[in-house]
Amino acid sequence: MTEQETVPSGPAASVVVERRVDWMDTDAAGQHHNTAITRMVEAAEAVLHTRLGIAGETFGRTPRARSETNFRARLRFNDVVRTALWVAEMGRTSLRYEFTVHRGQELVADGALVIVSFDPERERTVEWPEHQRSLLLRGGPQGGEFLQCAAGSSPDSPKGNSPNGTQRIGGRIRRQWPTKTVTSTPSREGDGRAAAP
Repeated sequence: MTEQETVPSGPAASVVVERRVDWMDTDAAGQHHNTAITRMVEAAEAVLHTRLGIAGETFGRTPRARSETNFRARLRFNDVVRTALWVAEMGRTSLRYEFTVHRGQELVADGALVIVSFDPERERTVEWPEHQRSLLLRGGPQGGEFLQCAAGSSPDSPKGNSPNGTQRIGGRIRRQWPTKTVTSTPSREGDGRAAAP
């Protein structure tokens, strides 16, 4: 196995999560902080590791070695975005994710995140355990998390608590609708793959 093993013929682990841009993700003008993209990517990583059943083993043991983000468009408060994250390469001690962030069909950001397998007791990088390596390289698409809107509404059709489905934020009129986060249902018992819509 080489230091930068390319994903084998089987599909590598991947996930898609949907989030709304929170007020804390924006500046006083309502535009996103650069760190908001990192937060969304790390939220997708948390969902991926949880779905694979390794979150208890990897979190606190996978520090970031490199982060690269290409900003393509601005996000604003309350925008709904989908983050897709997948394993692109896996080395002996490192892993490279690639990601995209979309608002509807518009690409907002893309990039890569490199993490390492780390032993905090020995304070050094270590080889990935074989079961983690297998799940990350061959786990395939995992069930994501998506916003579910109230009956009759969607992120593309304004319906909300205000009489006309809008709200004023910083002098701009913004659509508003009630949402909650839901988890996609696996298509087959225990395989972790998302059911077809």
